[in-house]
Parts: sequence; C-alpha cells; structure tokens
Amino acid sequence: MNNRRGKPGGFVMQRSCLVGKAILHMRGMRARGGRPEGVSEGVMPSRPKRPCAHPGCPELVDKGYCEQHQKYKKAETKEQRRAQDQRRGSAHERGYTSKWQRYSKWFLRQPDNVFCKLQLPGCTNLAQCVDHIEPPASPDDPLFWKPENHQAACIHCNSVKGRRTMVGKAEPFEANKKEKYGNK
Repeated sequence: MNNRRGKPGGFVMQRSCLVGKAILHMRGMRARGGRPEGVSEGVMPSRPKRPCAHPGCPELVDKGYCEQHQKYKKAETKEQRRAQDQRRGSAHERGYTSKWQRYSKWFLRQPDNVFCKLQLPGCTNLAQCVDHIEPPASPDDPLFWKPENHQAACIHCNSVKGRRTMVGKAEPFEANKKEKYGNK
C-alpha cells in the first residue's frame, strides 16, 4: 500500500490518522470538562444498589446492611462469630456425616427432587442440598432421618429459610414459564 507520496507505508499513514482523530476527540472532551458528549455537568453515574447483606432482606442499599439490620453488622465481630460456631458444633457433630452425604446425593437424584421446592426470591432453581422441613433438635431426633421431613432446595433458599419451618411445593421454573407464556 502506498502513502500520499507513492512510497510504501500507507498503513502507518492510516494509523497516524486514527491517532490524530483520537487526540482531537480527547481535546474536545477536555473542552467540555472531561465529559462525553450529551452528558450534562454535575451528573455522575452511580453504582447500582444491592440487596441488604442480611439473609432474606430485599431492601436495596448502596452497600452493607439496611437501617433495620445495621445492628447485625455491629454485633458480628470475629470473636462473636467464632463463639457462635463453637456453640453450634461441627457439621459432623450436628449429624451431617458421610452417611448423610450419601443419602443426600441419592435424594437429589430422584426425579421429583431435581428442582428447588422453596423457590424464594433469588432462587437458583436447581436443588443442591436436602433441607429439613421441620428443623431437627439433634442428630438423634427422629425428624432428622424421616424422608417426609426432607425437601430439595438450592443453597440460597436453604440459607434464607434457616431454622424456620417452611414447606415448599413450587414447580420447576421451566414448568411455570410454560404455564405463563405458553409453549415456545
């Protein structure tokens, strides 16, 4: 490719033109105070709000906790969390042994247990753990191994539910979509 004088190097000429245009563009932005064209002065794009960090709270905040849950932020120091974990005991001490892990995998492989039954806001729809409908008091409690007391849940819904009693009867997301919008 030839440049204006007929010498090889047209690519360099094209590239320098692009650099020149970029410089002119930047000069124009400097003249407008560094703002792109069409953006008025004093308007700064803000970060989108996020849900409150407290599990299950839908309140939108800039960061951290909403006003109602600020007390939880202050109460959760490392020492307090460590003390709570020690009182709670390990997963094995609470009954979640290798026997439970085998049962859990088997339970989630059943056709009725593929999707999360709770379907709370923020649900991932795919079941990843077995939830106790009625929380057992201990591993020796008959409710711990009773299949009627188990339901499939995603990690999010199981965490939000906590130790509350909540029976999920939700249909899978795809089935709900077909009912609402027809078969597409």
